[in-house]
Amino acid sequence: MQVANAIEFYAIPIVCSLGIALNVINVLVLTEHYLKESPYVYLRALSVVDLSALFMSTIFFIFTKPRESRNFMVSDGSPGRDFGIVYGAYIFFPLSNLCISSSTWIVVTLTVERYLFIRYPLWARDRCTPNMAKLKILLLLVVLLFLNVPRFMMYHVVAEKDPSGTEVRLHLKPTRFRHSSLNTAFLWVYTIVFGVVPLLILCFSNSYLVYAVRRARRQRQRLDIRNNMEANWTREQTRLTLTLIAIVFLAVVCILPSAFGDVVLMSYLVSRSHALHSFQSSSFYLIFRAISNFLLICNMSLNFVLYSAFNDKFVRVMRRMVRR
Repeated sequence: MQVANAIEFYAIPIVCSLGIALNVINVLVLTEHYLKESPYVYLRALSVVDLSALFMSTIFFIFTKPRESRNFMVSDGSPGRDFGIVYGAYIFFPLSNLCISSSTWIVVTLTVERYLFIRYPLWARDRCTPNMAKLKILLLLVVLLFLNVPRFMMYHVVAEKDPSGTEVRLHLKPTRFRHSSLNTAFLWVYTIVFGVVPLLILCFSNSYLVYAVRRARRQRQRLDIRNNMEANWTREQTRLTLTLIAIVFLAVVCILPSAFGDVVLMSYLVSRSHALHSFQSSSFYLIFRAISNFLLICNMSLNFVLYSAFNDKFVRVMRRMVRR
């Protein structure tokens, strides 16, 4: 319990604060007109949804205090605590999941586009444009919003008297839908659509991208391509591909635990013989949930490090922006 509280109430807020600052830099740099190619459109959208999720998470943890158990949040009567309960039920839980799923599928869409660009360059040059990237992102967000509608029906806020019967306090409680068989089916579909399928696509596409980068390097060395337009274009594509490979590797590592992190699925997979209430209070589940949440926060916070390490064009544009 203490380990879970330390991760959720100290480590995660620190990483959230760092991630907000780094994603603000990402958005500022990626909106520069020097980075107008379609992959940078996806990276800009990725930074925006990551920034939104981190901002909502920071607000949630500001108004949430360490407790012996956070399975059901109970107000202490303060306005801040009341706000935290209402915010958690109707804003943070549904919209943060929407941002996380959007972040995952933006990376998947970008990975598939990179795969097509490397595999079929002539075909992709005319179709993988910045305007098409914006349209794909818009359609993706609309579809994901529709698929995340059940997330808005998981929790509700009720007003109940405290044990002494003298004061009415707000309680955050799961709805009937939360523990229904319909929700269990939804969670399995959600896990497959936002966990298993993206990971399979990312692993396959990433394997081919790694192979393509190695092949491109061998071809450049064999042909002895030097400073000309074709060489510059090849280096730009290699730079973008390396950046994406790093992003995908981080995403795979950080997304996998959270794919099965919902308490309903975890109790079904790990502890079918125990009641759901006792399982979600167990040290195993609390620590697992805290670690998976921490990995998700890291995934949304560290892309700036990857851009700086693998994409020298991003670094040049950032330096130019700072000087200006």
